[in-house]
Amino acid sequence: MSSSVALVDALVQQVQQVPTGAAKGAAKSLVPTETKDKKWWPIIPPGHTPYTWYGVVEGEAAAAPAEPVKAPAAAAAAPAAAASASAAPTPSGEGKPEKKAKQAKPAKAAAAAAAPAAPEVQQPEYSKLDIRVGQIVKASRHPKPDVLSLYVEEIDVGEEQPRTIVSGLVKYISLEDFSKARVCVICNLKPSALQGVTSQGMVLAASTGEGDARVVELIVPPAGAKPGDRILPLSGEDLAAFEPLAVVDPKAKKNNVWAAVAAQLKTNEQGEATWEGKVLGTKEHGAAKAASLKGANIA
Repeated sequence: MSSSVALVDALVQQVQQVPTGAAKGAAKSLVPTETKDKKWWPIIPPGHTPYTWYGVVEGEAAAAPAEPVKAPAAAAAAPAAAASASAAPTPSGEGKPEKKAKQAKPAKAAAAAAAPAAPEVQQPEYSKLDIRVGQIVKASRHPKPDVLSLYVEEIDVGEEQPRTIVSGLVKYISLEDFSKARVCVICNLKPSALQGVTSQGMVLAASTGEGDARVVELIVPPAGAKPGDRILPLSGEDLAAFEPLAVVDPKAKKNNVWAAVAAQLKTNEQGEATWEGKVLGTKEHGAAKAASLKGANIA
């Protein structure tokens, strides 16, 4: 009897050492290979063979649900973010190159815009008239026999052709003196017809008295002045910088430039022509003057 029990134990030990079939792979994977871990390996419980024990372990492993591999949060979120970005509509204007901001105005232009506008310079009335030195080339009586007071003259005022001007000076200046006279001429008065002849200016003369007692003398330019030279004030503001008006209407009811200037034209105690008390002439050659009249009006 004892020998039979010993025989069975010996067989069990042999079976335990040699697992078979599917249990081989499981046992192989569960048995530690390193010596230091073998002592911790569990002993097969009583009532089990290596086959049944390993089968249970294998079955449990097969039945147990595999734990899903968790991807890192960042890695999992990246594809989702990419997908949502590709699916989402692009906001208006997004993705397009930004337009360059409008360049600011240069500091100088900005300062000019911010600065108050300079007050407009008021042109003096006298400078609106174009008064020049003239040389009479030819003079004659008016062609109409019944017109006894008018001369018709051709005057060189520095232009290509002499100007035709009509003057009512027959009573005061002889034709002989007038034909060779040097005169001061207003050249931008509106042309007007006098007894059928168009006058393109006016000759300046000083006068005093009324009726038969009236005395008239020409305003003569300074010696050396040339036809076309402007007659301007010799003191005060330099009016040469101002351009005369193209046309001045001597009969205008409003803003009559000629009337405003004529009110201030006089000869002084030296017989010099003045405007607002300033002597008139050319800076190079001096004053324009009457032959003898003092304190006389000029027109």
